Formats: sequence, structure tokens, C-alpha cells
Amino acid sequence: MIPFVHAYPGNVRTSLLANSPSALLRYSNYLMYGLLRPLTVSSTDCAEYLWHGIYTNSFKPGAFRVGSNGEDLGKKNYYGDDEQRTRLWEHTGEVIEGALKT
Repeated sequence: MIPFVHAYPGNVRTSLLANSPSALLRYSNYLMYGLLRPLTVSSTDCAEYLWHGIYTNSFKPGAFRVGSNGEDLGKKNYYGDDEQRTRLWEHTGEVIEGALKT
């Protein structure tokens, strides 16, 4: 069984600005990260949160959603019903199987 997870990781500290082709963005990297550090998480912490969400939910059949700290969101702000969730999971399986055959 392959678990599928959808998550919004929040604000993650990455090297996006440091590796920008724009000199202005590269130089502003230090100031931006200094100011935004309390509002962001490291990429390592983000990965641990998301792996926790996958690991704790991987025994559930189908797709599931996790929050930025890996917590199970369940049906919070979920607008589909169980039939739509089942159809989405079946469609996902069909697409994956088709891709693996090629």
C-alpha cells in the first residue's frame, strides 16, 4: 500500500533567496531570514513533522491530510463526502497503475 498525503507545510526556511539569480534578493536574504526566523521552521523540522504525519496515518486506507506539524486534520475544512473521497482514491490508484505500466 502506498500512502498519499497532502499538507501545507507553512513557512519553511529554504535557500531560495540565497540561490536567487538576483543580487538584490541574495543580499536581502540575511535581513529577511533574520526578521522572519520566529515565523518559520527549518527544513529539517518540516520534514520531521511531515514524516510523522505520514507514519501515524499510513495504516489508514486511502488519502489523508495533515497540518503543518504533522497532525491529522481529518474532516476539518473538508468539503467532500465519503463517496467523493473513495472515488478520488480509486482514481488515484488507476492513474498510478497506468503510470507504472509504461
